[in-house]
Amino acid sequence: MKKTSLFTLIELLIVIAIIAILAAMLLPALNKARETARASACASNLKTLMTGVLLYAGDYNDHLLPGHDFPGKGATNWSYALMDYMKMAVYVAGGGYSSETMKAKVLACPTRNWPASATWGQMGFAYNGDYFGWEGCRTVGCKCGYGTKLSRVRKFGTIYLGEAHEWPDGTKPDLRLLVASNFTSYKPPTPHNNSGNMGYLDGHVRRLTLHELTHNRTVENTGHTAGWDGWCSPKIHPDFRPY
Repeated sequence: MKKTSLFTLIELLIVIAIIAILAAMLLPALNKARETARASACASNLKTLMTGVLLYAGDYNDHLLPGHDFPGKGATNWSYALMDYMKMAVYVAGGGYSSETMKAKVLACPTRNWPASATWGQMGFAYNGDYFGWEGCRTVGCKCGYGTKLSRVRKFGTIYLGEAHEWPDGTKPDLRLLVASNFTSYKPPTPHNNSGNMGYLDGHVRRLTLHELTHNRTVENTGHTAGWDGWCSPKIHPDFRPY
C-alpha cells in the first residue's frame, strides 16, 4: 500500500511564514493602490465642482462664488451657493438651506472620514479664502475678494478650491484653504499619500505634494483678504495667487 506524504509541522510552519512575509510585502502596495483610487475619485468630485464654479460665473454676470456669509437663504459658505446652483441643495420649511446640503456626495473626498457629528458633514474641499474673500471682504478692499468677477483674475492657472485642512482637534474640515499656512496647528491638505488635489480656475485639477506646497513658496503673500496675516507665512506657492 502506497504511503501518503503529509506535511510535517515544521514544513507547515515554514509555509505559513512564507505566506505571512509575502502578505507583509504586498500590503503596503495594495494600500497605496487603494489610496490612489480614492485620490482619483476625489479629483473627479473636485473637477465636477470646478465645472460648476465656471458655469455659475457664466450665469451670474461673471461673478465667482461668495466664500462666506452667502446672502438669501441662511447659508454660511460657498458650498451652499454651489449646491443650490447644481440643484443638489436641501431646503427647510421657509426656503432656507438645510445642513443636509453639506452631505452631497460630490462635496466629499473618499479618503476623508470625519466623525458623524462633524459640523460640515463629510466635506472634503476648501475655498481659497486668502485671495477670493471670506469674512469681511465685502467691506475691506482686496484685489480679488468676495464674489469677485473672473475678469479681475489675471491668471487662470490659479487654485480656487482644494483639499480641506483638518481642524486642529481632528473633528472636522476647515472650509478655508489656508494657502500659506505653516501647518503648525492645521494638518496640511495632503491626505493622499502626502499629496492633495487642487482645482484651478481654468477648470483643471492637479495634485500637489506636501513638498511642493511647503518648499515652492516663491511669491509674496500680499494683496490677500485683510486680517489673514496671522495665518500666513510671507511667501506662498505661486498657484494660489490670482495675479
